[in-house]
Amino acid sequence: MDKDYTILSDFYYRNYQIFNRVTFLTLLFICSSILGLYRNVFFAIPISMLVFFPCLYFITKTLAKQLDAKRIYPKEAREGEKIKISINISNKSFFSLHHFFVTDIFHGSSNKIEKNYMSGVVGSYRLFVSTYEKVCDAGMGKKDFGPLVLLISDHLGIFEFRILFELNDCVMVLPSIEQIPELPIEGTRSSLKPGHYDLPLKGRSITFHGVRDYTPGDPLSHIHWKLSVHRGQLVVKEFEKTVNSQITLLMNMSDKLHMGQGSESTWEYMRDIALSISDQQLERSNNIQIITNKRVVPFGEGKDFVQYLELLMPDLHPEQDKYSEYFVQRNINRIPYASTIFYFTPILPDKSFTQNLMDLKGLTSTHCQIFVIAIDGLSYMASITTGDQKNFFLNLEKEKNQLLKQLTLDLRNHNIDFTIIPIIKNRKEYKESFKHE
Repeated sequence: MDKDYTILSDFYYRNYQIFNRVTFLTLLFICSSILGLYRNVFFAIPISMLVFFPCLYFITKTLAKQLDAKRIYPKEAREGEKIKISINISNKSFFSLHHFFVTDIFHGSSNKIEKNYMSGVVGSYRLFVSTYEKVCDAGMGKKDFGPLVLLISDHLGIFEFRILFELNDCVMVLPSIEQIPELPIEGTRSSLKPGHYDLPLKGRSITFHGVRDYTPGDPLSHIHWKLSVHRGQLVVKEFEKTVNSQITLLMNMSDKLHMGQGSESTWEYMRDIALSISDQQLERSNNIQIITNKRVVPFGEGKDFVQYLELLMPDLHPEQDKYSEYFVQRNINRIPYASTIFYFTPILPDKSFTQNLMDLKGLTSTHCQIFVIAIDGLSYMASITTGDQKNFFLNLEKEKNQLLKQLTLDLRNHNIDFTIIPIIKNRKEYKESFKHE
């Protein structure tokens, strides 16, 4: 723990009026000294002040040196959860502490700063506990605390010390999984794992369908020997092709596309929606792999994989993409034949955005089911900026609207589901965008 303290005075920092306690005592010292030239009794005032105020200063300084502070807080929390944070102030000096301010900062909340004025007395070698609550509504991930600041003063408020504690505390805010409407996922033809999807063809599975006459090329393991002996000719067992779905989440995390900050950012929306889709589909025995610009998470399944993704998502941030190939094109070989693809991208009218969508069109020839989740942060950025920045985002928004009119129709003509998710204050409302006609 690093600790630093500095001296402040009312005149320079908290009280900007010309006439305050410091100027009053200064005038009293000057006047009594002048009067002391005529009557010696008046010298008692400045002499007393010369003795009293240095003592008052050193008492306050000693108190500042002997104070310690510690935060008590949960190490983990969920998005939207209210957490309790306690600040323990320990007075290890021989003097009592009166009237102090505590300022704390928690970056996991949209209301980051917490200020408390304490009018109580912390006696010598006593502990004082201050408690406050914050809502974890600034997005998922590791959320740091800022420096803890104590502002203490003497009884008269003349000498003030600002004590700064660098405690290096943080809370891991885990994502809160939002339930979304059922998505129209289809089974993957090449999958050999049982699932909830019936395909219009017969093949290898665990569900018995019936028997038929043997044809050359049928596997010998499928021959029903007892029934063949009974009929006097070879017959084979046939199974329903009931499979699961193999789902690839393509998450374009290129820093050139993303915008926003904290919970109102395109990457925060992308992570939230990807996790909601993963949770829903893994519950239905489907397999999911995640591909970002620099990371590939192989296919996984089950509850353990959901928990793994909860820890993974906070680590996915916008990153520099140095590859010459566009994101979709260089990952085509990782996508199984006739599987399901969710492509996540921020909306930005540039070549990278449009080319990746064009590359997705090419995957329709492999019988892939494709969903595009486009995060629109331009409208939000235009609403929170001013001046030239606002005009910049407004111009981009006009270009975006023109581009989307062409792209939406083109993609849907290729049976690609195109969904736009705007950044809004209440992120839970984005699930309404997944309602399919």
